[in-house]
Amino acid sequence: MVNNEKNTYEHCCKFLADDIKRPETYINYKPMFRKYYVELQGSSSIQCIWFCPWCGKELPRDLRQDWFNILENEYGLEDPRGDQEHLVPEKFKSDEWWKKQNIKEIIVPKNKIVNYMKICNFLQGKFPNFP
Repeated sequence: MVNNEKNTYEHCCKFLADDIKRPETYINYKPMFRKYYVELQGSSSIQCIWFCPWCGKELPRDLRQDWFNILENEYGLEDPRGDQEHLVPEKFKSDEWWKKQNIKEIIVPKNKIVNYMKICNFLQGKFPNFP
């Protein structure tokens, strides 16, 4: 949320905040993931944006991967957008989960770290100069 002497709005500037509310624009915001994106016309695809098209400020980091990592690591849900969707706690169905937590760093699942280390060890064995 941005606070200044005259305005209080949820996004980086009044122009972005207003545009997200207008259904005829292609700029969207998904609060659950804190994701800003553009819908591609004539397609079901989206393009994430990282800077405000009006004021140029860097937008907050997308938390989609954190959402999946927390649900997997803390709740044991491997498919929270599919078969296990009914098991997702209510707070994870909105922006409540990240607003109540102070998320600053990317949360890496433990099994991904192990796999990364296995790959590094393998590469070090094959290529002695690999870091």
